[in-house]
Amino acid sequence: MKISKTLFIALSASLLFTACAGCSEDKSKRPSVALHAPSLDFSAQDSMTVKTLANDYLAAFAAKDYETAADMLYKLENDSIRELNASERKSYLNTMGQLPNYGCKLKGLALYTTNNNRLVYMLQVTSTGSLETEEGVMKFYLNPVLKDGQWYLTLLDMEQEGTEKLFNI
Repeated sequence: MKISKTLFIALSASLLFTACAGCSEDKSKRPSVALHAPSLDFSAQDSMTVKTLANDYLAAFAAKDYETAADMLYKLENDSIRELNASERKSYLNTMGQLPNYGCKLKGLALYTTNNNRLVYMLQVTSTGSLETEEGVMKFYLNPVLKDGQWYLTLLDMEQEGTEKLFNI
């Protein structure tokens, strides 16, 4: 069956328009996601401590000093906090060292429980991207954990018992 060039172009344009229309869907019409309210059990000092940890981590990360950034990361295992083992550290350094880094920015921080929190930061991975408009960026999630009165930045592990999806930042 022979399709005319005009019909082919019209069908292609129609499919393209339909695909683009789906991309510009009104976000207000999407179903809302239930968000957990942040806990009020944490003090202003807790928030300041975690924010300071986040800022120190992002300063090292922005300077591409991934060794220092890795030194600031921990793992939550069961009910214990431990430093990254050699394999985890090597994986982190290899991954971050391969990503283009045109800057980073803290996107959000929310404290919910002692071991289920979110710190979200963005990494600009394209030279033409923008941290402000979130174009050309990747998001990374850490889980600040309070253990024995001290805060730690831990790698987010959704398989860890007690960790649940809280929200989308």
